[in-house]
Amino acid sequence: MSLETPIDETKPPETRSASGELGEIEHPTDNDLPAGDSQGSAPKAAKQNTDQSVIVTDAAAASQATPEAAVQPEPDETAGPSKPPLPVESAADPCDRAERPDEIMLVDDSREWLEETSCKTALWMDGLFGKTGDVAAARRTRGFVELSNVYSQFEGFDSRARLHVEFDLPVAKNQLSAFVGRENDEDFVRGRTDASELRGTFPTLSEQNEWLAGLGYSLPDTRNLQTSIRVGVRGLGPPMGFLQGRLRYTLYSDENDVAYIKSTPFWNTRDGFGVTQSFDYSHVLSRHYLARLYSVGTLSQHTVGLNWRNSAILYHNLEHKRGLAYEAFIRGETDEPEPLYEYGGRVLFRHPFLRERLFAEWTAGYSFPRTDPDKPRDGSASVGVSVEMPFGDTRD
Repeated sequence: MSLETPIDETKPPETRSASGELGEIEHPTDNDLPAGDSQGSAPKAAKQNTDQSVIVTDAAAASQATPEAAVQPEPDETAGPSKPPLPVESAADPCDRAERPDEIMLVDDSREWLEETSCKTALWMDGLFGKTGDVAAARRTRGFVELSNVYSQFEGFDSRARLHVEFDLPVAKNQLSAFVGRENDEDFVRGRTDASELRGTFPTLSEQNEWLAGLGYSLPDTRNLQTSIRVGVRGLGPPMGFLQGRLRYTLYSDENDVAYIKSTPFWNTRDGFGVTQSFDYSHVLSRHYLARLYSVGTLSQHTVGLNWRNSAILYHNLEHKRGLAYEAFIRGETDEPEPLYEYGGRVLFRHPFLRERLFAEWTAGYSFPRTDPDKPRDGSASVGVSVEMPFGDTRD
């Protein structure tokens, strides 16, 4: 039985942005839960599109024009060249993006291609549920691309590429959303990753990321309870189908504290039925510090026992979209020959570069893993670096 490596929780639950800054804890309201997902998703109520302009021609004024009308004077060429017009988006393709004045070659070209491609995909899917898709919602499509390189004395060296794209489908009553990407299928399908849990700078070296795609549907919310359903497939051959429910109940919240529990019952064609249960508590210590306690466990027909992980995290806001996270963790799985798999700690530093187009995460840790109870528990150092490129509506 291979152990499932849980998600990285070293990003504060109050922010899904790529900034790495700490702010006030966001408390759930009736509109907090996105349509079908909580990982950086857009609110249900679609924002008014302010990017597009409408040119109105005054036909009445044009009809009154006569040949005797005064001729406009020629421009004064001695006054120097006029300022170039601002870039406009193509009227033929609503997903075309205007070039940025401070464009960085390759980086902005890649971001533009990803934004336009995901926008067209969202527009096409939204059109399946109505006569035409919602252009404003399609242009709010968001996602990220991430490249990670990790070395662990215990598990060796590994490189990983990840992609995640999400978009809303407002034609379907603002309740439906869609997702596509290349993710850790174990964590994603079992509900071990969402907006309150971090992506893993240290991925599971024994598992491979898989392509995932599906739809999410958000049920009516109450003040303290948010519920959604996901259905999709992962892998290209043979594909694995999965169904997932998400229930989040807020136990307590005020200006400095928030505590909630989350249950994720799931079914897939490999694990059968299972459930992931988590508890999360965060407390704002000051403007620059936030403390968090997090516990998660998963039971399924495929696993031998309860796969669990507990962690305590301190976040340090360095401002200017830079931040540090200090984590102590312990994890394992019951009914295994070695139920306590690993304990240790790590430090993560996140910062932007290239005019905040990209974000880097540097991680160093030391832990004591063991899979065979008859062998000594030796220490293992780990180092890693990942580069993330957010695109689309990043909601900074």
